[in-house]
Amino acid sequence: MQTRSMQKENTEDVTVRQIELRCDEKKGEHHGGYINISPEWNRHFNAWNPAMKTRLVETVMLGRRMNPLWFIYSENGETSSVLDGQHRLKTILSFYDNGFKIVGKHLLELDPVEYDKKSFEDLNSDDKLLIKNYKFSVNTLPSNYESDKNKLKQMNFILNNSSQKHTQYELWKTLFMPINRIFKGYETQYSNLFSRTNYYSNRNNKREALTQEINKLLVFAELDTNPWPKCCTSTETLVQYWRDKIGSQEKDIIEYAKVNENNIKKKLNFMLTVLDDFMDKKIFIKKGWKIENFITVARIGNKTNFSSNRYNRHRKNLLKILKSEIFMEDPVELQKKLGCSSRNSKFQKILIINIDTLLDKELDMNNPENNRFFSQNQKKQKLKMQNGICTLCENKIEPHQPAHADHIIEWVKGGKTILSNCDILHKRCHEMK
Repeated sequence: MQTRSMQKENTEDVTVRQIELRCDEKKGEHHGGYINISPEWNRHFNAWNPAMKTRLVETVMLGRRMNPLWFIYSENGETSSVLDGQHRLKTILSFYDNGFKIVGKHLLELDPVEYDKKSFEDLNSDDKLLIKNYKFSVNTLPSNYESDKNKLKQMNFILNNSSQKHTQYELWKTLFMPINRIFKGYETQYSNLFSRTNYYSNRNNKREALTQEINKLLVFAELDTNPWPKCCTSTETLVQYWRDKIGSQEKDIIEYAKVNENNIKKKLNFMLTVLDDFMDKKIFIKKGWKIENFITVARIGNKTNFSSNRYNRHRKNLLKILKSEIFMEDPVELQKKLGCSSRNSKFQKILIINIDTLLDKELDMNNPENNRFFSQNQKKQKLKMQNGICTLCENKIEPHQPAHADHIIEWVKGGKTILSNCDILHKRCHEMK
C-alpha cells in the first residue's frame, strides 16, 4: 500500500478485472487500493448512447489503446478518485456486469450478426478474457490535486476543455469530403458576396464556417416540407436529416457526389445569383436577418426548380412581396407576426412554411399566366388567326414543317402565355430570331 509520504505522480497499466475489484470498497484495499469512480466533484450523469457504448466494448475487444485514465491519490494514500475517464470506466464495468448488450449495427470491425444483442455472459471464453485482461493506461496525480481545488479545476480544464468541442460538420467531415469538395469550389464566390454584408464583414473562415454555411443553404433548398420531417427541430438536425438521406457509408457518399455534382453546382450557382440580387436591392444587409435571407434564397431555389428564367419572370413581384412580408424594418416585428417569442427552431419552421406559402401563391403553376408553354389548342387557334403564315418570314407554314409558338413579349420579362402575346413561326425562323 502506498503511504501518504510516498505519494507521487505515477503511471501504470491496469486491467479491467483489476479495476473491477478495486472499485469494490471492501475488495479494493487488497488489490492495489480502492478506486472512487464517482467523486463528489465529478459529473454524475451518463452522456453515452448505445452506439458509443457498443464501440467502446469493440475497442476493448480489439485491444486498441485509448487515451489514459487520470486518477488522483486521496490524502490518506489508500484510495484513488477518477478525474478523467469516468464514462469509459462506468461503461466497460457495466458491460462486464451484464448491464447492457452490444448493438450489432453500431459495430465497425466485429461481425454485427455474431455479436448483436450479446451481453458479457453471452460471449465465448476467449472474448471474455480479452475484456478481463484489457489494460487501461492510468496516470495518477498526487493528493494535492484533490485538496487544492484550483489545481483540480485547472487539470480538469486541461483534460476536458483545453480545445473546442468538434462541430457536427467536423465530426462528419472525413466521410463527406466528396461533397465538401464541391462546396469548397464555391468558397471564394460566396465569401466575396458575404463580405458585402454586416454579418460577414471581418469574418474569417475559422473552422471552415463558410463551407458549413454553403452546406446549410443547400439543405434548406432541398428540404421537402410536405410533410415536415418530424426529426428536424433545428438547423443542425435538418443538416443531419439531409446527411442521413444520402447515407452513412463511404460508397453511398461517393456515389451521391458523382451523380449529383452538376445538379449541386446548378443549385449553388442559382443561389449565388439570387443572393447577389438581394444585396443589390438592400435586402441581405442587416445582421439580424441572416436566417431569413438564407431560408428565403434557398426556398426560392426550391420553388422555381432553380430556374433563372422562372425567377427572372417573377423577380420584381417576389422581391416586393418578400420585402413587405418577410424583410421588415425591425426583425422583431417578424417574430411577433409569426407568433414567436424568440428566433428558435419553432421560428425557423414557421418562417419556412410562411415563405413557401408566399412563393407558391406567386409561382402558382395552375395560373395560366405562369405557364411558360402554349397549349396545342392555343397554337392551332393562333396559326388559324395568322392564316397559316409565319409572321417572321411571311411564308406559309406547311403541314410537314415544324413550327414554334413564340412569346412576343418574352416570358422572362413578364410576357403572358395568351393568344395576343403569341406568334407562330417556322422552327428555323424561331431559332434564327
